[in-house]
Amino acid sequence: MSSETLKFVLGDGQLKAFRTCLTGLYKIGSNLMITGNRSQIRFSACNGNRSAFMSTALDRGFFTSYEYSDDTGELQAVLSFRNVLPIIRTSRVRIASFSLIPTANLLIASLECDTGMMKEYRVPFTEEQNFSSRVPRDMPHVKFTSDSGSLSKVLSTFHSGVDVIAIKCDSSQSVHDAVIEFRTYMMQDEVAHNSLHTSLEFRSNIAFRSFSNTLGIPIEVAFNLKDFSSIVSTAENLGAPLTIICAAPGDPLLALCTLSQDVEIELILSTLPGEAASQNLRQSEIREMSVFQANEDGNPFDMATGVGEEFVTSPQESPFYSQDGGPTLPGYIA
Repeated sequence: MSSETLKFVLGDGQLKAFRTCLTGLYKIGSNLMITGNRSQIRFSACNGNRSAFMSTALDRGFFTSYEYSDDTGELQAVLSFRNVLPIIRTSRVRIASFSLIPTANLLIASLECDTGMMKEYRVPFTEEQNFSSRVPRDMPHVKFTSDSGSLSKVLSTFHSGVDVIAIKCDSSQSVHDAVIEFRTYMMQDEVAHNSLHTSLEFRSNIAFRSFSNTLGIPIEVAFNLKDFSSIVSTAENLGAPLTIICAAPGDPLLALCTLSQDVEIELILSTLPGEAASQNLRQSEIREMSVFQANEDGNPFDMATGVGEEFVTSPQESPFYSQDGGPTLPGYIA
């Protein structure tokens, strides 16, 4: 049994951001996965069909106090969000102290409220496996950065019943010439057809802070709107911009939100293979698209092969990956 103990303290200045980050993760999955070491703690969640993986990395500089008993090891735990929500929803908290104790399989949270009341929560670890996912960022791609509030307004214009949206980017490599289009397609009897339902078109130099297309070709990627909205709303509530990186249909979409040098939020989201306009998939199939793709032998990765197992998120042929099938960028999630 591991003997590491991790303790961290949040003051009033950090609590709002901490709550916002965990609330965003709750929108993705029912379990909160935690990985901590001497320099950073990472909170993650994955949805039930493995099509979305979201994580928040908080460096030790983010906290009022951060102590880890082992300089070389790594602590891992999985908690049920059902037990975590009462902690993050407690109001008027002045100081929050957390202790992760693997030997007891326990998280202890002590909250000091403005009224002088002290609250303590003891949350047991679950037996669920802790895993991670990552997408390298240095391969050819389309990348653009948007004000999260503006992007949220764009997404709110789509009908509430829309499950899947597509982003279409032309081949322009200049921020002054590029056009980005948000699209939805008609659904008939739960089957997606190629007739266009809604289209919102933007000049990148007007609507976005930055834009680049190192692929040199137009692309269109389609993905789940609800999961994507999780990081958009998180970034909006934090008042931070959102960067979107995509390479090709079927490859994972990466959305990044950097609040400061100590806080980074990442969403890895599966996309539909092929252009969205040519798809003829049922809604049930759309919901089952996974960021954890089959390996080179055609077998899906087993997500329960050990605590802390790392899973790549795209086939070997993906431009996000090197020729040997491994990630080309040292891990943000290591």
